Amino acid sequence: MRAECFFRVDAVDVEYPNVRTTESVDGGVVTRVCETPRGVLTSRTRIMPHIGTDMEFEHMVKGVGDLAVCRSLYEDAVYRPRYELVRRQIKRMGDTGVTSIFGPPTPLLDLVMFQIRLPLIHYLVADSPREMPELLEAMHRRNCDYAR
Repeated sequence: MRAECFFRVDAVDVEYPNVRTTESVDGGVVTRVCETPRGVLTSRTRIMPHIGTDMEFEHMVKGVGDLAVCRSLYEDAVYRPRYELVRRQIKRMGDTGVTSIFGPPTPLLDLVMFQIRLPLIHYLVADSPREMPELLEAMHRRNCDYAR
């Protein structure tokens, strides 16, 4: 078929030394709890075996009080490049395809996809004129650190 392969590489290892994350499963629901020095965030997903993934139905950020806690996750992250892994994967791929270096999404897309339900984002932007810009700025700053 002469189809080329596309391979994504996570070139940066991300650690959260100040966060304790626990996960539990009960009746097909996965609960994730992130305990940070600034507070606790909880999310819940439903295991969907017929589609091969989990579907989140309770996002981590539920209100303005969670924004500083969410921001702390980004501010406290430690990034470590994985140069050797990337070199090995590029060599392994050779001329048979494309190796894509993974990076985080833009701050707003990250929030929409992973942290906050979309309707809540509208309220938080309107009702939290200080907290939302602080979170978005911290996320952008850390995305730049990630890329460096």
